[in-house]
Amino acid sequence: MRNSLSRFRKSITLIVAVLIMSLVPPSHSHGANSSTFFAVQTPSVREPLLSFHGVVSPATPGVTIRILQRVGDKWEPTGITTKTTNLGTWKVRGSFDSVDSEVGFRAEVVTASNSFTTTSRKLVINPVATPEDPNFSLISQSGPGSRIYGADISRWQHPKDKPINFEKMFRAGMRFVMIKASDTRDDSDALARKYLVMDRHAAQSAGLYTGFYHYATLPNTESKKVLIADAKAQAQQAIWRLASVGGYTELDLPYALDLENNCVRYVNKRCTKFSSKRANTLWAETWLETVYQKTGRKPFLYSYPAFLERALNRSPKLRSYPLWLSHFGINPAKPSAEPGKKVVGCFVHSWTTSDCKSLWQIWQFSSCGIAPKYGVPGSTK
Repeated sequence: MRNSLSRFRKSITLIVAVLIMSLVPPSHSHGANSSTFFAVQTPSVREPLLSFHGVVSPATPGVTIRILQRVGDKWEPTGITTKTTNLGTWKVRGSFDSVDSEVGFRAEVVTASNSFTTTSRKLVINPVATPEDPNFSLISQSGPGSRIYGADISRWQHPKDKPINFEKMFRAGMRFVMIKASDTRDDSDALARKYLVMDRHAAQSAGLYTGFYHYATLPNTESKKVLIADAKAQAQQAIWRLASVGGYTELDLPYALDLENNCVRYVNKRCTKFSSKRANTLWAETWLETVYQKTGRKPFLYSYPAFLERALNRSPKLRSYPLWLSHFGINPAKPSAEPGKKVVGCFVHSWTTSDCKSLWQIWQFSSCGIAPKYGVPGSTK
């Protein structure tokens, strides 16, 4: 799925573009626990900034992580410490002087029963680029139409569990990724959680902003009470998932509700019943409001124009949330390019204006890309 970002404010205005990759080196284990260890220089406009992250297995919250630096033939503490989240993930940053030679780093992991060190990583800490450098921009508007460029990712960008190379993605011009983080269906939700743990820290360490999305399956009911209860339950699922990775950071974009299918009954893999516009609208309003109330940040709604027109009522409540709009077949590099329009007229929904434009903030303009260019395993997507 491709997207792109048109403006960059505190609430972040985007437009996304391709697909991506994370880094999982071998674990180094002593005893019952083990931890992966990653070290990367994160783009910065100040002193050189290093990011360290990993995952302690089995997942244990509150484990102390201490970053060590090799000085001569000894390993000495850097003073940089953190603790693991409920999923066993951890991430920490520190500033260092630039040097011309390789510097070794590793993590000391201190659990309730034992302590051990991870495998080490070597980095050459480079001087930071400055805003005057024409080749440097943390928030580069290098996407089509001079927009901020990004992508959405899920298990489909991890064939055979291969990681995404987010550093390569950053060098190719990407500046954000939207990660599938939760799903109504249990099996798909487990996969979403697995790759969220792999991707979020690795993407942020490479300098990318990260957002999240929840794929929704609607309940087969027209009961207002049941619809509200189900929407709140699925919203809470997303809230818990966000909490499990430590909540929002300064590099996180808001959660998104992926609402693109309102089939509620299948027979032989064919849809035999769709939920009503009234039910869909109430459900979406409830999910969005619940996540907003619990996180303090307005979530996106992701969908495509025909679905917004066909399956949802026009609603001032929905309109108050930012729209991530999927519309393919339009060249986003053209100045006149505008998603949400038909051959004649436009799709009419909550985000349609009186002059037939859509109030989108993320425009997904393609479902594929040249995978190797952006660090994604595979040949095309």
